[in-house]
Amino acid sequence: MELGCYIFELLLYSINLFFLTEKILICNINRKSYWVSISILHIVLIVMAFTCEYSFFMSFFMIAQILQIILLKLFSKKLKLLRLLSVYLLIYSINLILSFSATALLGTIDNIFLLVDTTINFAFFLLCIILYLNVSLSTKIKQMIEIIPKNVKVLIIISCLVNAIFLILLCSNPIFYENTSWTVFVKIFSVLLLVVFFTALPIWIVTSLSNFYLKKQNKEFQKNIEAQAKHYSDLAKANYELRRFKHDFNNIKIGLEKVLSDNDYEAALSIIENSNYEIQDHAHKMLEFDTGNGIVDALLSDKQSKANKSNTRIVFSGSVPPASIAPTDLCVLFGNTLDNAIEACEKFENGTAKIIFVSCKCNSGFAFISITNPVADDVVIRGNSIDSTKADKASHGYGLYSLNKIVKKLDGSLNLFCEDKTFKVEIDLSLEQPAIYA
Repeated sequence: MELGCYIFELLLYSINLFFLTEKILICNINRKSYWVSISILHIVLIVMAFTCEYSFFMSFFMIAQILQIILLKLFSKKLKLLRLLSVYLLIYSINLILSFSATALLGTIDNIFLLVDTTINFAFFLLCIILYLNVSLSTKIKQMIEIIPKNVKVLIIISCLVNAIFLILLCSNPIFYENTSWTVFVKIFSVLLLVVFFTALPIWIVTSLSNFYLKKQNKEFQKNIEAQAKHYSDLAKANYELRRFKHDFNNIKIGLEKVLSDNDYEAALSIIENSNYEIQDHAHKMLEFDTGNGIVDALLSDKQSKANKSNTRIVFSGSVPPASIAPTDLCVLFGNTLDNAIEACEKFENGTAKIIFVSCKCNSGFAFISITNPVADDVVIRGNSIDSTKADKASHGYGLYSLNKIVKKLDGSLNLFCEDKTFKVEIDLSLEQPAIYA
């Protein structure tokens, strides 16, 4: 019975690690090879449970715990061993904390520890199944993990491990289980003290500092977005003035023809000179896109100048309503997606021509935006999320988080697709709440 519980627990750990690796770490695993190897490992354990001595079985069982991590790493090429170990240590230490806390409060460790430990493992297994099936929940958790500073992640793992070690030492002391009138109080106080002092308190302190840093970073991010929006607004105004002048040029031409017919050359020169000044003043601000929205015109023109460096052309179709989405939201929606598209195009060999297709269609109070770009290698998408290849994963995760936040604010949806080396972002937005331009 006892050895069966150990084997069952190891199987649960293997399944939980697989779920978390696929849904949270977003790594492509060779499922068939992994599960065949895990099945062989458990068959060996079952045979050993009936044929070998208890001490020898437990020694191999400890090795099997390490083997399941190695197997997962072998069948997932892009999975970093350090990240996998971090996940394993975290769930293992949390399991120990819960198991030893429960057994310390309920009774002697020899009698119920294995039962409690197996029950907690099974409960965690059920949570992992919910996480695996609920795409929206797993995406939110992944995004939250991406934006958490690395030092907070390290502290959480260390705090949980330290707390687990102290609980093991505490529960290993026979005095802890003596039947005295104050035993229950001591047990409760000791467990709570360990949990608070070694886990909750340090995590709270560092999390508070990190939240302060993230709030400060968020303010800087908002300032940058507002500055971008103002810059694009200024470009849009200048572009509007130049287009207005082009529209008025026919009237200027009529006036010019009239003064020339009257032989008033001085007036004709004055008209030409004034027109020339206006053209020179705005010519460098002429935008090559005409989407119906000045902000988007300026943004696309700015991104096109960046895309030119990688021989990439941006092609726009459709129209963007002029006063339906706030400038800052437009900068986040089009800016983030186009930056990622241009970055993907930069990974192709020099000289290869690329095209980024941008489309915006409006119908019945809704906007349907799509950005399509080629990719050098197909991107694996799970739960509407992809694994960042950037060194600064927090910034990348924050960008995706900001994009989702804007989409949610506008009662929309965001979907990612990748097929035949073509990556596509589809954004649906509600235009029922018109924005006011600054």
